[in-house]
Amino acid sequence: MMSPEQLDSLREKLLEKRSLLLGDVESLADQALHTRDGGGLTEHMADQGTDTYEQEFALNLLQSEEDGIREIDDSLERITAGSYGVCENCSESIPFLRLEAIPYARLCTDCKRQEEGEAG
Repeated sequence: MMSPEQLDSLREKLLEKRSLLLGDVESLADQALHTRDGGGLTEHMADQGTDTYEQEFALNLLQSEEDGIREIDDSLERITAGSYGVCENCSESIPFLRLEAIPYARLCTDCKRQEEGEAG
C-alpha cells in the first residue's frame, strides 16, 4: 500500500507529464497543419513528397501523444477512485518503483512480462 505522500508524488508526476504532452500536442498539431506557401503548382514533386511525409509523421506522433494523455487521465481517475496502483490483471499491488518509472502503468511487472511474451 502506498503512503499518501507517495500517491501525491505520483499524482504530481502524472500532472507534469500531462502538461508536457499537451504542449507537444499543440506543437505537433501546428506542424501537421503546416503547408508550404506557393499553392503547389510551382512546387517540386520531391518537396511535395517531403511535405506529405513530414505531415504523416507529425500526425502519427500526435496520435501517440494523445494516447499518452488518455493513459494519464485514466490514471488520475484511478487515483480518485482509489484503484490506482492495482494491477488490472491479477489485482496485486503494482510496486511503487514501477509506478515511479511509469506512473500510468496498469499492470504489475509480472503481468506486463507475460503480456509482452504473448505479444512477442
